[in-house]
Amino acid sequence: MRERLRNSNNIQTAARDSLLYGTGVKQKNYWLPGGGTWAPPTNCPADGYVGPLPISKVQIKWSGISASGGECPGNYPVQAPRSNCQHISLVELDAQMSYKMAMAWHVTGDDRYANKVLQIVDAHASTNKEWGLRQENGPLEAGWTVATMARALELVRSKAWPGLIDRFSNWAKAVTLPQMDYYYDVLTKQQQIPNHFGNWHATIAEAMMAVGVLANDRGRYNKGVVIFHDTVKHYLKWGKGSFAQNRILGECSETMRDLYHVQFGLGSLLQAAEIAWQQDDDLYSSDNYALAAAMELHARITNAWDSNRDANMLPQGFKFYEGNMPAPPAGTRWQFDMQKQRWAAVYTSNGAWHSDLWDGVKYLLGIGFLPTGWEMGYNHFVGRLGLKMPETAALLARSWPEWQEMQWGLGTITHANTAQSLWRDGIKDYTLCSNGRRRPSTAGTEEDGQGVLQVPSVAAQSAAAAFGTAQEGQGGDGLYADPLLLAGDMPTDDGVSSLAIPELAGGYDQPAMKGSPAEATNAPAETRVGAAGAVAGTAAATDQQQMPEVASDSGVVGTSTD
Repeated sequence: MRERLRNSNNIQTAARDSLLYGTGVKQKNYWLPGGGTWAPPTNCPADGYVGPLPISKVQIKWSGISASGGECPGNYPVQAPRSNCQHISLVELDAQMSYKMAMAWHVTGDDRYANKVLQIVDAHASTNKEWGLRQENGPLEAGWTVATMARALELVRSKAWPGLIDRFSNWAKAVTLPQMDYYYDVLTKQQQIPNHFGNWHATIAEAMMAVGVLANDRGRYNKGVVIFHDTVKHYLKWGKGSFAQNRILGECSETMRDLYHVQFGLGSLLQAAEIAWQQDDDLYSSDNYALAAAMELHARITNAWDSNRDANMLPQGFKFYEGNMPAPPAGTRWQFDMQKQRWAAVYTSNGAWHSDLWDGVKYLLGIGFLPTGWEMGYNHFVGRLGLKMPETAALLARSWPEWQEMQWGLGTITHANTAQSLWRDGIKDYTLCSNGRRRPSTAGTEEDGQGVLQVPSVAAQSAAAAFGTAQEGQGGDGLYADPLLLAGDMPTDDGVSSLAIPELAGGYDQPAMKGSPAEATNAPAETRVGAAGAVAGTAAATDQQQMPEVASDSGVVGTSTD
């Protein structure tokens, strides 16, 4: 990365400006009770940051709201909302800034950044003694905080004060990791209700793996790997199993909840897979490369939304919620049921169930780019393995560079266009297939009973060609990730199920997410903005091949009020 910055590589240089100065970053606004908004800082200042903001007793309810009597740090920003001050202090400020500061140290060499990382993580490890609410948002907030801080501390470990890594690791083991253990061991494994696996499990898997690496704790790392595989298997179903009925390739259990939560889940899984890759473990291939298919499908949906809401670009059976969702019965509102994977009408007066919607349509809402693992996944599947991912390429072309958003991001500066120079073995059995045990065959085709993902839209193919040439010299070579052409039996449902995910992952301000994030304005024309132009120029193009028919009695229809 530093070599690319010294040589003024346009991709990393623009990403550096985004990191240090907030150039092109979409501001995330919180609405204040008395009117107006507040947003966490988008830049990364060497001096003047308000933190650290440690809290001795963390108690967080659903939606990231502090429990009654929950303390706010004494130096908490006076303009910021107080109802969720603990979530904001932990996740939106200190954790997020710790990772940005760690990366800024590598970018600039300025030790002030590394020292601030150490101050932040030491303050929390030394101050926090209690964490909850474990029956509500406690496990998720713990995962968001610890995953980010552990990765930040690992990045500056050569500067760490004596005893700090042990102090942080012991705090995580004693206070925060038990929250995550409870969520997985008790709520997931003992209360077996379908469709439980989602972005919470992805976050927890990454947090455990990050702490395991930092603390050299193989047992904790291995548990994170187990949760990772469990999550990929159940979250990213391949259209099979009792509660994945009628899903298509790449669809996940939160696709119809909203695409922002999907990106939370995919982002943590991709970051965890990259952590594992550095340990010589291949998690990217989990469940027959389900992550690649999930990236392409959800990038396709986002590309359609950003191309003037072009419904022709959507897979068959999907429609945008906006303008297409039928009116609910009188006196009710729509709500997405995670357990049933279905829209339900509930009474507005008390939230009680009224009826389910059975029209066979998969309505989509909450659509827009978040910087959650896209660059890492693209660098792996396209850069290292040589697959083609035209929908993801088109998405990145328009949305670059990635900033840091809570637990995820900065993939542009760390991973964009690095595979070819660092490791590019090309298409071989051992680069396509896990441990060389499987060979490409008919998986993902009609021959194995698995519906093939649509041929990429003309817009995406055009953007991918420009993007691939600028990035990797890929152009017309490589293999499409859509059918995946990967061998081995597809997984079948083993009957394991669990508790439904709460309606809101917590702490994210939904009104501020409506619409598409602002595009980066400093992207060089010859790389990614050039590819975005190809998307805009062919927005009206239609697909040549459609998905198989979606059954009219699909159990995969529903809405969310998040």
